[in-house]
Amino acid sequence: MSPSGGDDAAARLAAIVESSEDAIITTDLLGVITSWNSAAERLYGYPAAQAVGQSIRLIAPPDRQADEEALLQRVQRDDIVRDVDIIRQPQSGTPVTVALTVTAIRGTDGAMVGTVRIGRDMTGRHRAERAARRLAAIVESSDDAIVSKDLNGIVTSWNRAAERMFGYSASEMVGESIRILIPDDRRSEEDDTLARVRSGQKVDHFETLRRRKDGTLIPISLTVSPIRDGSGEVVGASKIARDISERKHAEAEHARLLAFV
Repeated sequence: MSPSGGDDAAARLAAIVESSEDAIITTDLLGVITSWNSAAERLYGYPAAQAVGQSIRLIAPPDRQADEEALLQRVQRDDIVRDVDIIRQPQSGTPVTVALTVTAIRGTDGAMVGTVRIGRDMTGRHRAERAARRLAAIVESSDDAIVSKDLNGIVTSWNRAAERMFGYSASEMVGESIRILIPDDRRSEEDDTLARVRSGQKVDHFETLRRRKDGTLIPISLTVSPIRDGSGEVVGASKIARDISERKHAEAEHARLLAFV
């Protein structure tokens, strides 16, 4: 390859590195930073002029300094370490979780001369995962039946309270139509509910009857909300059903007593 061809390739590589959304850093074998792209500046807060020439430990929290030596040893042994979740401390001082891939840089003789580190901020994903776990725990511990379904009325989730309330296990209901629970004289309710959900509306505290697995009817208060995907499109519905048997019994008893007054 001609010198100009090599220069062109180097220029293209540099442009790719600078336009990357991932933080890309190179270090020598002592962990001294030799390059630091724009995404690294955004993620870690240090400008390149301040970071280059410093130890990579610049962004390691005080209690995680030993991680660097362990990473270097792994790269020397395996040549590449992929997608390691690691804590980094930006200039702001607020730790971030980074998915880090570290690759050995080798000279023409094959000897390792440094590393290239590609880091992706995973803080948001981890926060979302924690929130999802908390939500799942709330759903499972709820006294209300919480069910989700697609826009065809096919059940996609079924919590423990739904199992207790309606008598069907999750394995019996997931993948089946929610219409299993609907008495014959109330079939139109599901069509009306799905039509409202598709238009983005919420059905709030609708009182109705549903049929348990044993055939008995149970009065419930039903709230149905649209489920939207990342683009905002309605893709399903979340249903919360509350058993109102005791309230209905009390109302009937009250009416019976008034009839004798």
